[in-house]
Amino acid sequence: MFRSSILCGALLLLLAPAPAMAKKLDKAASPESSADVPADATGDAPAGDARPFIERSLVLAPEQVGEFVLQKANDYPGQPQSGVGLRYVHPDFPEVRLDLFVYPAGRLDRDAVVADAMAGLRASIEDAAKQGAYTDLVFGEETAFDLAQVDPEDGSLRPAAAADTDDKADKDALVAQVIGAVPESVEGRGRRLPMSLRFQGEAQNSLAFLFYRGLYLYKGRVSASPQHVADENFQRLANLAMLTLVPAVQVRSTGACHDRQIVVDVGDGSQASTRTLGQTLMAAAGRATSENCAETLDETVPEGHRAVPLAFDPSMWN
Repeated sequence: MFRSSILCGALLLLLAPAPAMAKKLDKAASPESSADVPADATGDAPAGDARPFIERSLVLAPEQVGEFVLQKANDYPGQPQSGVGLRYVHPDFPEVRLDLFVYPAGRLDRDAVVADAMAGLRASIEDAAKQGAYTDLVFGEETAFDLAQVDPEDGSLRPAAAADTDDKADKDALVAQVIGAVPESVEGRGRRLPMSLRFQGEAQNSLAFLFYRGLYLYKGRVSASPQHVADENFQRLANLAMLTLVPAVQVRSTGACHDRQIVVDVGDGSQASTRTLGQTLMAAAGRATSENCAETLDETVPEGHRAVPLAFDPSMWN
């Protein structure tokens, strides 16, 4: 067998190892409203990188999607690694606090980055409680959460038979391998953490959600007093908010993430080797579509959207 360098569109296939495949923030930021102080990203920029892994991004949030209306969108000055905070409101439930944080993670294993982010979220809330921001903090059971199970009519969770779930996972894996796509059903799989607490003396129910989409983490926080919103309505509203908002908020990026380096064994020229090579190229192309990282940043803002730009220093990535 031998190796070959192939230039295919935006895919640069090199003989050398592919450092860009594991690019991540040197310290994972975890923005949180009044509870989570993001860590500064530190560290030396890797030698030879002309651009940061993510140099700039544009987070695009719809002013309204479904019944949810954007109330505010803000970044964190001096902390681009903390991403963007979005506050939405539902007109029928104005007392429910609904925040979506979108912040960079890099190109990482999906399950690992979501698990690490959820552990960091839990730790930051515990620290806030120790500092007096919250009292009577009690965590519920953390579980897997799949947007595909949310009923779009009322936000209830539809049960999925184990066999059906396994079969769908197999099909999604096949799609990702053969046509290079990252199915929406894969990007819709995340984690969910319920909790109860007191904030400024008032009892609160709260739900935290985490998803990994493209190169970014999406963290949802939904909170309300049980005196104002019955628990069942609260749970359904939170589920519906994630189903509606998470896929609707898009991120465009530019940087070294555009230069995708992939090591390929061309093989012995057999049909099987050719098929493997084709699948590798197509999978890389599909992931590039999911990551939405281009050579230059498209800064056009679609009608009905609000844009928040982010710029990163090379030292933030390792």
